[in-house]
Amino acid sequence: MPIYAPNIEKILQAQGFERFSDKLPQAVRKAEEMVKNAGKEGGCALQPSGIQAVSVPATLNSEVHVVDAGGTGTTVSRRTVGAKSTEVTWEVIADEVNAKFDTGDLTEHSFKRYMRNVLGQVKDSLSDGAEASVVLIWSNGMDKAEPPEGVNGVGAIVVGREETYRKGEPFIKDLVEGADLGKMIKEVADEIGLNLKNLLIGNDTIFTANSHVGADAGIICSTGANGTIIVVDEQGRRMLFNAESGGMYKVDSAWLTDAEVKYAKKHGNEYCLEDLCTGGNPSAKNSAVGKLLAINVDALIQQRGLKRALKPVADIINKLGIDSAFDGPAVTKLAKSDFEGFKKLKPEYATLEKESLAILQKVAAALEIRAGKAAAVLSYMSVANCVTDKPRDFTFAIDSRVADHSLVFKGVWSETLAEILSVNKAILVFQQAAGDITIPTLGAAISM
Repeated sequence: MPIYAPNIEKILQAQGFERFSDKLPQAVRKAEEMVKNAGKEGGCALQPSGIQAVSVPATLNSEVHVVDAGGTGTTVSRRTVGAKSTEVTWEVIADEVNAKFDTGDLTEHSFKRYMRNVLGQVKDSLSDGAEASVVLIWSNGMDKAEPPEGVNGVGAIVVGREETYRKGEPFIKDLVEGADLGKMIKEVADEIGLNLKNLLIGNDTIFTANSHVGADAGIICSTGANGTIIVVDEQGRRMLFNAESGGMYKVDSAWLTDAEVKYAKKHGNEYCLEDLCTGGNPSAKNSAVGKLLAINVDALIQQRGLKRALKPVADIINKLGIDSAFDGPAVTKLAKSDFEGFKKLKPEYATLEKESLAILQKVAAALEIRAGKAAAVLSYMSVANCVTDKPRDFTFAIDSRVADHSLVFKGVWSETLAEILSVNKAILVFQQAAGDITIPTLGAAISM
């Protein structure tokens, strides 16, 4: 019998790789219940952004600086619009890992120290005599707040500090629940002599929604996963709310593989929806789907017929650690049998034989299929409150590096969401960055 075990599909099925798919109706019902109870116990978040879903083009004769405070790095960009809507110019002022903005007085509050470096870039690039209009893209939990005194726009306070601040950026170190981000930004601006006139702070998911004019939802699925919810206010305005759906949706253990359940029990943790569908990029320290691949492969070595082929893989996993054994792009390379590409990304596996790679491919492909279904449930949460007996179209503006690299994941996502929405039509707009200008950055400038 070949050591790659021709019955690998049956082994994976027995280990629970199809459970999430089998339990999809229950997963959808849980999504509906969470949206129904949004902002309450047992529900997803319903964090008001104070920002409308846009339906108009950019303001003419304007200059906006956008600060994209990401999980691994920060980009400061400037957009200028001339006398015509077609006269749009973008310039990247700074693009560095977050540690580069964490310099200066180490006794100062971590967020203020970070903003001192960031706003210094804004000040140096601002047109002579211009007042500053700054948009901060915040990829963590927040609620809208009044802007600082003397400043127009929307401020923000920190919410869900313990639950949703999971990426470990250096600037969040000293932040506490309820911290006023806008106030600290204004204090730093005054101290460095920056005339801050307009300030808008919003979640990256909010601005992803506004990257496509008229979208019903913004979805992010990269290093993290999240979605928006639109609520129509008394004035008829379509207001965007942050749902924190990826991090707050706890996945039932009955929908996971045996290895994942065992690992969770051993380490005392729970799996969130975003753990099933985020792959990140090679620069990210951790990859959720990469970690799941390592957890499952490490357990499969106990299965008859797989030990010889998987022992070399297990040895490498033990050497690198569960968190670093694979990253999202590596999983994608494996899933589509691009073994040479995989070895280039992860040279530690360069000596693996075809039998080992064949098993890795089956596991990676199963995880990517499940990831696409999880992303569909995440997306549905963003519009579940708008589904009625009257069929309609729902447009999703999506920022997903995972989908950029995996046609399987992207296809399963689209097909499953169409299945969930039934008679309603799902229009998935997989947005593309404009060079170095990210998707949330494009939407942020439009939102100002």
